[in-house]
Amino acid sequence: MLGPETGAAEHGGAERESPRRASEFLRAHHHEVLSDWLEAMSALHDENPQRPSWLLDHMPMLLASLADALEHGEHERADPLSDEHATVRLEQGFDVGEVAAEYALLRKCILRRLEARPQPLDVGELERMEEALDHAVVRTVRRFAVERQRDIQDLEREARLEAQRSLALLDAMLAAAPLGMAFLDLDLRYLRINQTLADVNGAPPEAHLGKTFRQMQPPELADLLEPLLLRVLRTGEPLSVFEFATPPSLIPQRGKRVWQATFYPVRAPQGARLLGLGCTVVDITQHKQTEAALQRAVDFREQLLAILGHDLRNPLNAISASAFQLARAEELEAPERRAVERIRKSAGRMGRMITDILDFARSKLGSGIPVSRQSMNLADICQATLDELQVSHPERRLLFESSGDTMGHWDPDRVAQVLGNLVANALQHGGLDSPVATSVRGGVDVVMMEVHNQGEPIPSELQPRLFDPFKPSVGATSSYQKQRSLGLGLYIVHQIARAHGGRVEVRSSREEGTTFRVYWPRRTA
Repeated sequence: MLGPETGAAEHGGAERESPRRASEFLRAHHHEVLSDWLEAMSALHDENPQRPSWLLDHMPMLLASLADALEHGEHERADPLSDEHATVRLEQGFDVGEVAAEYALLRKCILRRLEARPQPLDVGELERMEEALDHAVVRTVRRFAVERQRDIQDLEREARLEAQRSLALLDAMLAAAPLGMAFLDLDLRYLRINQTLADVNGAPPEAHLGKTFRQMQPPELADLLEPLLLRVLRTGEPLSVFEFATPPSLIPQRGKRVWQATFYPVRAPQGARLLGLGCTVVDITQHKQTEAALQRAVDFREQLLAILGHDLRNPLNAISASAFQLARAEELEAPERRAVERIRKSAGRMGRMITDILDFARSKLGSGIPVSRQSMNLADICQATLDELQVSHPERRLLFESSGDTMGHWDPDRVAQVLGNLVANALQHGGLDSPVATSVRGGVDVVMMEVHNQGEPIPSELQPRLFDPFKPSVGATSSYQKQRSLGLGLYIVHQIARAHGGRVEVRSSREEGTTFRVYWPRRTA
């Protein structure tokens, strides 16, 4: 630091200009000092290209207010600007060391300018300027610290409020949750528990807080579940869907219940530090009872299907075979022969009903109607099926035509079943004096089967449910609604087409008649 004596020694006895005051020096060299300071600050913050934008935001006014304070002897004149400068620097992300460094550089630039001038300051002026700079530094740093502390307190207050809101939300969620929930610390002490789980444990929620898991559980449950909780804390891996039942010794007090529990680690927001674990417990007793009842129903259905598929078919086959043998007897009179023919037709209809019921059951069991694909000619299968149907219905005309390539990979028995159901539907609902026309047309990727009949159209309100099983006939007015069959024929047609990757369409009107179309893809997707 240069004083008046240093200046006199350098210049010897040379004639000098009259001494100058510090305030006059600062005003006279205002721009030079700021230029030096800006250059020094730019070099200091060379790594941050964003900071040159604020380098000169307050310093020109600070330097001017410092000159005014020296001139009037009132250091407090620069206080408002020092306070504003501290507040702005805090908002801009400065730390207190950076703020103090600004003033240190300003002091250094002023002293360098004084050293470069031959005119010394008046006695005491340099000391006054140092005091003014010290006052500005102290004022700015103090203000900076106060604002910083206020920001920290605001952040702490917001953090506390956010924590309170989070805990309130957590408590509301725990209270409203239909399942039991609890949070435990690393020592397996209860931190939070909702009313649902507290009721299961047989104690109010507040009685759990601070108590260990083992303290709040019967020894049988503690021995079962505590090792699982410790494993979650040790491995940091959740344990999902663990089922357990009420121990036999507790059934008289708690009843026979089945529970499903999930245990999971709870970590800090950054995910590194383990804070404890959470658990959820659901009473699945009713679900298990329903599951057992459904299993009994499935078992019963399987037994019923076995009866339909075996026990009923055996006597039915015997009836059909006996009727066939009787029909070949030459000594039967005409009335007796008609009776035998009715037996044969009834037995055949009963066989088809049993087949439909079995297929319906298979489709509802989830596995779907089974198909066995093989290379075949769809037209040949349809022709053979119609020949058999013609024998059974000699009084009706069954027409058939085919065109194009009708080869593909399908299940021949299922194809025959589809055509048989569609033709039987047409014979039942079509006009007695009109033919039932079947056509097969081969396309590029699909072969289309079409069955057409004239007669009463399908009611429009029934068409959306036409392929549903067991269609109701309450309030029926048309032959489609008054049918006395099980109502499974068209459902089976739809299911077989789906099993082959195909689809079924229907159009029906009084003018054009009723047409069913089945699309058979040559190969599955």
